[in-house]
Amino acid sequence: MNAKVNWLTKDFFTDEAILRVLQDYSKVNLIYNLFKRLNQMSYGFYNELKQGIPVSEFGYLAYVLKQIYGLEDFGDERVEDRPESTEEIETVIDAYSELIFRLRHARNQFTVCIRKDEFTRRFENFASDYNRFQSEYGLCFSRCLNSVICNDMDAFDDFSYVADVLRAVDKTEAGEEQTSREFGDAWYQVIEQLRFMAGSDDMVGPTYYTKFPEDVTIFDLKEFLDRLDSLFSEEPARKLREEAWVAPLRKRRVESCGQKAFGDDWDQVRDRIILSEDNLDAHPLLFELDFRAKKELPGNRRPSYVPKKQIYYPRYFSQLLQFQIFPLLRNGDIAESGHQILSELAGDRGTERERNLYDFLTDHGIECYHGAETQKNKNEVDLICVRDGCLQIIEVKYLMPPIRINDPDGIRELNEKFDRLIFNEVNENTSREPEGKPFPEKVEGWKGLESGEEFRSQVSGDGGYQQQEVPESWNDLDVEMLVVSNVVPSYIKKQGVRFITDLELYQMVEHGEDVFYDIHS
Repeated sequence: MNAKVNWLTKDFFTDEAILRVLQDYSKVNLIYNLFKRLNQMSYGFYNELKQGIPVSEFGYLAYVLKQIYGLEDFGDERVEDRPESTEEIETVIDAYSELIFRLRHARNQFTVCIRKDEFTRRFENFASDYNRFQSEYGLCFSRCLNSVICNDMDAFDDFSYVADVLRAVDKTEAGEEQTSREFGDAWYQVIEQLRFMAGSDDMVGPTYYTKFPEDVTIFDLKEFLDRLDSLFSEEPARKLREEAWVAPLRKRRVESCGQKAFGDDWDQVRDRIILSEDNLDAHPLLFELDFRAKKELPGNRRPSYVPKKQIYYPRYFSQLLQFQIFPLLRNGDIAESGHQILSELAGDRGTERERNLYDFLTDHGIECYHGAETQKNKNEVDLICVRDGCLQIIEVKYLMPPIRINDPDGIRELNEKFDRLIFNEVNENTSREPEGKPFPEKVEGWKGLESGEEFRSQVSGDGGYQQQEVPESWNDLDVEMLVVSNVVPSYIKKQGVRFITDLELYQMVEHGEDVFYDIHS
């Protein structure tokens, strides 16, 4: 299987072969239209309701752009002059987001391939030789994708409710952030989504990974973008904001903005944020194009063409990338790294989100207890619900998704997080310590309670408790252990514990959907 996929991706469906569809176009014109398309996508995210970030556009279009910068032998057709250009560009994006994506999933065991009876053994018949089924790794990736960034647009209303209500926290207001931590706090959800997409696999990942100087902070980058915005007079500024216009910039003006924003770090930062033919490893924040500008000559002389370099500023895409760049920044001595800040924020938000889930469940008439704790041995659980003839005991764990979650290593890292946090299991190759009492052990403490025994639960979000008694009716209920999170491990159930996302919990309660996957031994 690996040999077939490697042959198809390395010898057959190569970048050069896929991009040949576009090689009749002028290279400069093609690149311009592609980063213009990225800017329009970003404009839609900022300004249009019911529109998330298209995963294939954000990830693979930027990858395509970088590949085109490094190739030669293009034609002179203009994208604007050919009606079929949009379809051809989408064919290329689909080749990566569908074809290469599926091949990699087969190689990485996200898809199980079963030979058909008419199996031919020919490498080029890979698609028709096998029936393909989603594996546990593939299901895990799909569920996390839907929960973190809403890959299923039919469920966008559900996702919006979960993001805006169930995951809502008391946070720094956007525009009022004064520190790197406050910036991460204000924009956590957008940062998490972009980080998830930009680091999902080893194709998209390098496109969006850049090592910045250690002292650079998000406010340096923000100041740089603000200074670029300030270069434009009223009408061009309106076009930038309202029409998603991609603005040309003179190099000396970019230099001036960079020196003022980044100071002594500008010499290093410059080559890391301006993508060009000579600088293919740069972050796709700004784009430099080499072309020949037409110069009219007096009299009847033929015009001449003068070599020219121009930097382009796709404002909305560049503004979006500041959130994607945030986790990559070290922040010098001023603050913790962006990655550390996000990890801490993910943990800090847990209690508020527990309360959100409690309020949602009680609003739907479900008997529910938050922060319930037994008198004996202090077995504290996040939520207890009485629902559908079951006593559901729920642990709520919101995590920062690992990078490369579209890769077996990323899934294994996610599994290890849940192993440690829920079951107190620690990989022998890690220095991490077990954390707290295993969830199933805490649940056993609840199962042993007799009718009339006391426990306490929180009656408000500020930590106030109220004494409760175990109702006699609980003796007749089956006990079900659930972990609710923004992400899930690849195992559906372990030691009797089921794992669902908060999005799936919402769909189960709000729409009556069956979100529990069947398990066949």
